[in-house]
Amino acid sequence: MGLAEGPRIEGHAENAACFTLPDPERPEDAEDAEQWQDRLRGAVCSAYDGEVLVSVTSAGAGGPHTKAVADLVEKQLRHIESPGEYV
Repeated sequence: MGLAEGPRIEGHAENAACFTLPDPERPEDAEDAEQWQDRLRGAVCSAYDGEVLVSVTSAGAGGPHTKAVADLVEKQLRHIESPGEYV
């Protein structure tokens, strides 16, 4: 599908996976090249714990944001593992 492996989710190597969408092609035209950094990039992460599935899809302009997406999924999995401790 053209997806590259994204960052690993700490402590959940067996039940979680992240993938990144390919970067947009860099244009040859200098005028378009200035706008290249502002093009959309995306990431998809999925993980499960027992019967609960966490799935996050993100899209954003600018630099890579895949680490932030993986951190969000990791925090959600910690919350699922210890319900009631965050109340």
